[in-house]
Amino acid sequence: MTLERQIDATVLAEVEAHGPGAAVAVLRDGQFVHAKGYGLANLEWNIPISPETVFRIASLTKQFTAAAVMMLKERGLLSLDDPIEGLLLDFPPRGRRVTIRHLLNHTSGIRSYNYFERESERARTALPALLDVIFGQPFEFEPGDRYAYNNSGYVLLGGVIEAVSGQKYRDFLRTEIFEPLDMRRTGYLFDEQITPHRASGYERVRGEFRNARFRSATWSHAAGALGSTVGDLAKWDRAVRENRLVSAEGVAQMLEPARLNDGSTFPYGFGWGTAAYRGRQVYHHTGGGSGFAAHMLHFRDED
Repeated sequence: MTLERQIDATVLAEVEAHGPGAAVAVLRDGQFVHAKGYGLANLEWNIPISPETVFRIASLTKQFTAAAVMMLKERGLLSLDDPIEGLLLDFPPRGRRVTIRHLLNHTSGIRSYNYFERESERARTALPALLDVIFGQPFEFEPGDRYAYNNSGYVLLGGVIEAVSGQKYRDFLRTEIFEPLDMRRTGYLFDEQITPHRASGYERVRGEFRNARFRSATWSHAAGALGSTVGDLAKWDRAVRENRLVSAEGVAQMLEPARLNDGSTFPYGFGWGTAAYRGRQVYHHTGGGSGFAAHMLHFRDED
């Protein structure tokens, strides 16, 4: 069986012919060996998915946020061990020292805001208001004591990027990452804007598909507000491998496991998780929410 048929069989075992589907791309040495859409992007209009379909990539956004922070670091505009209250002046440290590094690798101890503010997520929310919600939350543990996946940390990083660069988060990513890499289909997914080929999000309830619960992209901000295509994510993968935005030393730092206060480590770097798959070292991230799921898996040693 050819590779394409193997991939088809794997995906079609999960995707119903007239249900919400997926776009799948596989690359080797920078070239596509597979790029295809399966199932539907919109059930109400029976529109099929293609490699050009724009999906909400949710927490894959964190890779871009982390890269933006590293770009600012390499320009000498911040340090990973800077306390964040020096950049986010309203942040209440309450006797604790939270650094940019803590935010990047989910070891800050700050409570994740999205687990308790369920109704607010439907409204368009400006970043200052979102930061105020996070500033009011208690710490769950001392910074650096343990790892706890945390969207609050990455929204705070969005605030850091804006404070240091003098640009809106979305504008910094557009001018410094997406435009230089020719990622024309990637950007901040405002709910009101017209986004060609945007997929709709669905969930299954009691065996039937329905439109997913609405969540404003502004509520996710730098933790999960981006949309993209498999083609644009392929350009992103190439840029990471070729150190086009962040130096080789910086990328290596992003892929290092988090080191905790007791000297132990956790397999998450800056916007990248680390793992082993069939004996191979991989770097990856998932994203999910509002009826979408995304996964990017990067076999670094084998391209």
